[in-house]
Amino acid sequence: MPVTAVRRHILDSDPRRVLGLHVKDVSRGGLSAIAREKLQHSEELVLFLPPLGTAMGEDATGQVVRCVFQNGYYELGIAFHRPLGDPDESPARLDS
Repeated sequence: MPVTAVRRHILDSDPRRVLGLHVKDVSRGGLSAIAREKLQHSEELVLFLPPLGTAMGEDATGQVVRCVFQNGYYELGIAFHRPLGDPDESPARLDS
Protein backbone atom coordinates (compact mmCIF):
# COMPACT_ATOMS: atom_id res chain seq x y z
CA MET A 1 0.00 0.00 0.00
CA PRO A 2 1.55 3.35 -0.99
CA VAL A 3 1.65 6.00 1.72
CA THR A 4 2.90 9.59 1.75
CA ALA A 5 5.12 10.61 4.65
CA VAL A 6 6.37 14.04 5.69
CA ARG A 7 9.68 14.41 7.51
CA ARG A 8 8.96 16.90 10.29
CA HIS A 9 12.50 18.21 10.80
CA ILE A 10 13.11 19.18 7.16
CA LEU A 11 12.17 22.63 5.85
CA ASP A 12 9.08 22.99 3.65
CA SER A 13 11.20 24.09 0.68
CA ASP A 14 13.42 20.99 0.75
CA PRO A 15 12.30 18.33 -1.78
CA ARG A 16 13.39 15.57 0.64
CA ARG A 17 10.62 16.61 3.07
CA VAL A 18 7.91 14.52 1.37
CA LEU A 19 8.58 10.90 0.52
CA GLY A 20 6.69 7.88 -0.64
CA LEU A 21 6.68 4.66 1.35
CA HIS A 22 5.34 1.26 0.45
CA VAL A 23 3.67 -0.23 3.54
CA LYS A 24 4.14 -3.96 4.01
CA ASP A 25 2.24 -4.37 7.28
CA VAL A 26 0.26 -2.07 9.57
CA SER A 27 -1.09 -2.50 13.10
CA ARG A 28 -2.57 -0.14 15.67
CA GLY A 29 0.92 0.49 17.09
CA GLY A 30 3.00 1.00 13.96
CA LEU A 31 3.94 -0.21 10.53
CA SER A 32 6.67 -1.76 8.44
CA ALA A 33 7.46 -0.20 5.10
CA ILE A 34 10.11 0.10 2.43
CA ALA A 35 11.71 3.31 1.19
CA ARG A 36 14.28 4.33 -1.41
CA GLU A 37 16.21 6.57 0.94
CA LYS A 38 17.69 6.13 4.39
CA LEU A 39 15.85 7.64 7.34
CA GLN A 40 17.45 8.38 10.68
CA HIS A 41 16.62 6.41 13.83
CA SER A 42 14.06 8.40 15.89
CA GLU A 43 13.21 10.61 12.89
CA GLU A 44 9.72 12.10 13.31
CA LEU A 45 7.18 11.56 10.52
CA VAL A 46 3.59 12.43 9.70
CA LEU A 47 1.97 9.61 7.70
CA PHE A 48 -1.12 10.04 5.55
CA LEU A 49 -2.82 6.64 5.64
CA PRO A 50 -5.54 5.90 3.06
CA PRO A 51 -8.87 4.32 4.00
CA LEU A 52 -8.65 0.59 4.72
CA GLY A 53 -11.75 -1.51 4.17
CA THR A 54 -14.66 0.29 5.80
CA ALA A 55 -12.40 2.43 8.03
CA MET A 56 -11.71 6.08 7.25
CA GLY A 57 -8.27 7.31 6.24
CA GLU A 58 -6.13 8.64 9.04
CA ASP A 59 -3.13 10.90 9.61
CA ALA A 60 -0.67 9.48 12.12
CA THR A 61 2.52 10.73 13.73
CA GLY A 62 5.35 8.39 14.52
CA GLN A 63 9.06 7.84 14.61
CA VAL A 64 11.50 5.57 12.86
CA VAL A 65 12.58 2.70 15.12
CA ARG A 66 14.33 0.61 12.44
CA CYS A 67 16.01 1.37 9.11
CA VAL A 68 17.98 -1.46 7.49
CA PHE A 69 19.36 -1.52 3.94
CA GLN A 70 18.33 -4.75 2.23
CA ASN A 71 17.98 -5.82 -1.42
CA GLY A 72 18.46 -2.29 -2.78
CA TYR A 73 16.02 -0.44 -0.52
CA TYR A 74 15.52 0.44 3.15
CA GLU A 75 13.24 -1.59 5.39
CA LEU A 76 11.60 0.65 7.99
CA GLY A 77 9.88 0.10 11.28
CA ILE A 78 7.78 3.08 12.35
CA ALA A 79 6.13 3.29 15.78
CA PHE A 80 3.03 5.48 16.05
CA HIS A 81 2.91 8.01 18.88
CA ARG A 82 -0.69 6.92 19.56
CA PRO A 83 -2.47 3.76 18.46
CA LEU A 84 -4.46 4.03 15.24
CA GLY A 85 -8.12 4.66 15.88
CA ASP A 86 -7.41 6.20 19.30
CA PRO A 87 -10.41 8.50 19.91
CA ASP A 88 -8.27 10.90 22.00
CA GLU A 89 -5.86 11.59 19.14
CA SER A 90 -6.20 14.96 17.52
CA PRO A 91 -5.22 15.38 13.84
CA ALA A 92 -1.49 15.28 13.15
CA ARG A 93 0.19 18.67 12.84
CA LEU A 94 3.18 19.23 10.59
CA ASP A 95 4.51 22.17 12.61
CA SER A 96 4.48 20.69 16.09
